[in-house]
Amino acid sequence: MNRILFFLTLFIHLSVFSNELQLVSISDGVIYYQGDLSPELNDKARQIYEESIVKPEMLSINSRGGDVYLGLELAEWVFDNKLDIEVTQYCFSSCANYVFPAGRIKYLHNEALVGFHGGATSDSFDTSDLYSMYGDLNDEERKKKISELVKDMETYLHDFKVVESNFYNKINVNQAVTILGEGEGYDSYRNDENYVGWYYIPEDFVKLGIKNVIVVSPPWKLKQYSKHSKVFLVKVD
Repeated sequence: MNRILFFLTLFIHLSVFSNELQLVSISDGVIYYQGDLSPELNDKARQIYEESIVKPEMLSINSRGGDVYLGLELAEWVFDNKLDIEVTQYCFSSCANYVFPAGRIKYLHNEALVGFHGGATSDSFDTSDLYSMYGDLNDEERKKKISELVKDMETYLHDFKVVESNFYNKINVNQAVTILGEGEGYDSYRNDENYVGWYYIPEDFVKLGIKNVIVVSPPWKLKQYSKHSKVFLVKVD
């Protein structure tokens, strides 16, 4: 089973956040997590927590995401330890899907972006950029490799759908948060290469079960990080 394909489909096109500093630290009782989700950073966050005599009550995170299981692992830990979450700049992909909604209280700075672009229940994934992975192969061999990866992904997703569903049931959040931007009304954005995902206004999070979202120094306003890596608004009825 090839885990890298699903990782790429949730991580691709995010070069606007490239070359992130990879660091976990603690200051004034807050654990700071900066960078792509990784086993090392997850372990460091847990280590800092366990070694603290006075337990930290907040995880401040800025991350473009990463492997979905790492996102779920961190999210479960946040939820089980009743940690607050703070996003000062951006929380994208697996960070948005899992880590952000797992927080007890979610502190969202007034230009911070929580961005989504798919989950385990997505109907399809954009694999166009995967062709570059096999640039040294001819067209027929490249298509064969992509087909094999897609088949692996389908098997992988079959198992992960159950894991993701159990997680959202545990935290009492609507799993649709990861796929609402894939509705028909947003086709024009999804077909525009300048858009990499979507966002919700803070007031709409509660409609999806993501409660206790507090905007720091309101009002909140969207900050697009790049004209070639934009997000579009999804409204929740």
